[in-house]
Amino acid sequence: MALSNLGEYEKAISSYDQAIKFKPDFHEAWVNRGGTAAQSRRNTDFIVPDINSPRLSEILQNPSLELRDYPGRIASYQQGLKHCPKSTHPTAWGDLHHVIGQGRYQRGQFATASHRITDEFGQPQTARYYYQQAVESYQEALTVITPDADRELYLTIVLDLISALLKLGEYQSARQWHQQGFATLQTWLNQIYHRHHSQPEKVSLSPPVNPDDDETPQLVPGNFREYQSIPQVKRLRAKFTLFYRFAFDFASQDQNWHQALETAELEKNIHLTWLLSTASQPVEISPNVAQIQTLVNGETALIYWYYGNHSLITFILTRDDLTAIPLSAAAQETLETLITHWNRDYQNYSLKKTSDSQSWQQRLKTHIDSMHTLLNIPEITAKLPPEISHLILIPHRDLHRFPLEALFPHDLIITRLPSAAFGYGHSSSPPMNPNSEVSVLTVAYPDSIGAKNLPFTAAEVTAIEQILTGYNSRYQTITDKQATEETVISALTENHQIFHFSGHGDYYHKKPSLSSLLLSGSERLTGEKIASLSLTSYGLVYLNACETGLTNIEAIEKEYVGLASAFLRGGVSQVVSSLWLVNDESAAVLAIKFYQEYLGGETAAVALHKAKNWLRFEATWGEIAKVYQCCLSHPSLADNNRGILSKALGRIERQENSEVMPFSDVYYWSSLVISGY
Repeated sequence: MALSNLGEYEKAISSYDQAIKFKPDFHEAWVNRGGTAAQSRRNTDFIVPDINSPRLSEILQNPSLELRDYPGRIASYQQGLKHCPKSTHPTAWGDLHHVIGQGRYQRGQFATASHRITDEFGQPQTARYYYQQAVESYQEALTVITPDADRELYLTIVLDLISALLKLGEYQSARQWHQQGFATLQTWLNQIYHRHHSQPEKVSLSPPVNPDDDETPQLVPGNFREYQSIPQVKRLRAKFTLFYRFAFDFASQDQNWHQALETAELEKNIHLTWLLSTASQPVEISPNVAQIQTLVNGETALIYWYYGNHSLITFILTRDDLTAIPLSAAAQETLETLITHWNRDYQNYSLKKTSDSQSWQQRLKTHIDSMHTLLNIPEITAKLPPEISHLILIPHRDLHRFPLEALFPHDLIITRLPSAAFGYGHSSSPPMNPNSEVSVLTVAYPDSIGAKNLPFTAAEVTAIEQILTGYNSRYQTITDKQATEETVISALTENHQIFHFSGHGDYYHKKPSLSSLLLSGSERLTGEKIASLSLTSYGLVYLNACETGLTNIEAIEKEYVGLASAFLRGGVSQVVSSLWLVNDESAAVLAIKFYQEYLGGETAAVALHKAKNWLRFEATWGEIAKVYQCCLSHPSLADNNRGILSKALGRIERQENSEVMPFSDVYYWSSLVISGY
């Protein structure tokens, strides 16, 4: 296995062969050998650890074991079946039929109705042929792999069978197997729950996913936190989340939009508790539609996107109505292409992999215009009641990394939530009272190793301190070498109301929970540690750093997780964060304007809305100069920062036209988003 992971496929196959010589009914070795044969293209010499030992193909008189790619894969599995008969090795026999089915299913994915590729006998076959073969193999496996024999393997095979049946268009059979498998999963979870709590009685059950069968056990949403707190339940739900995805698909096909939305919300929360794994749980319940509707009112609507296996649905939830807009197959294919291009361009831009570092920025407006059309934004806005002034957006998967706010009319005030559960049961964040005490923690310009200097950060922090002047305020500022992990965590637990970070952030693509704020030297404050803190005193966290709102740069198959969600997990009411690398001058100016509005009595959402519209429509060089002049009047401004601002003012004075708005482009104002409720 280690050799296979290193790409030494022929050496790995030889090692498997040696094991099989000692124990021909070692079915795991046959399974692994087949998978490795599929990967090998025979680019290296055939290696036999013992030069005097004959090859396995010679011992078993089966030349097919010399094959590689798909034929070699199937040959290994079928040879394994000869040594693991159903009568004596039922589980091994079933597992081998399962992997044969997986091989055939994957082969079908390479073929199409018009494009044929060869099978293990060299005969050209269509995709449908391979899917039919896969179904037969899965069904053969399920004759011995039952819930009593091996529940995890049974559920895995059932999910694979459903996928193959759907490829063949056999929807009724797929639904029946989903019903059976999903009931097995839910019953198993209930049993684990009762063992954990030593309770013999049954838990309450809510209506089933399939309305035609009232025997399907489904945990009531109110048990969500209690169930998810059990590690085995949490693991099984994460492993078999595809059952929830299929439940969403079937409910959508029936246009049972209430059931579809509740299933979507449940799957989101399962992933959030899995990906942000800490001692506490982020949500108490996975709310139903009626509970989600408590987040909206006569002036607020909720837009909820969710990817099923085969479709993207937009849910529009108002106080009195639930509307669903399915994305057409053609539009979804175009959207997926756009996402691929966005990811590639942005990764090149952020990592400076290409000489044309401006390519992504230059194409940003085009991408946004395309997304506006593909996501049916005109249709969505047309369905909103005229009195709606606020929107709550709940994106899914890749949509989290896009400036969705820029798609809607600029007069709408917009916030985000990772899931509806993050808002349910919480009062909406009130505005700051200008006459009350304001407690602020600022961490500014840490001297992070390898991070570039941000010259406008000091001006930003100084301006915020000026705005606080006159308030009954207390604030703590941590800068430079003081910004160690221990110092910052200690300060965060001192029950401030606002935490403002101005510096660098990064996103760790392989494990998003390790995304971090860069502190002094090589120290970092990771999302994993943030999520474990109790931060319920904070009404606002403002992260003026690169990529603090970003989610995985590769295709997101699970769910949203990043620094913003880590702070929300810790109990913060609202988090302002950045979706991409920002211009530090425009970011500083925007932050200053935000605090003028927020500390003047606006809610955080309204303050960001006004600040972004100001930068977009009003922030001329002349207006920006006034901000700099105000900062220069602060007596505590350091000499080097005073020099930076004086230089900036001189640059503005040399402008031919002071009415130019330098940061009106969508690149500057649409990066910042606000999450929370």
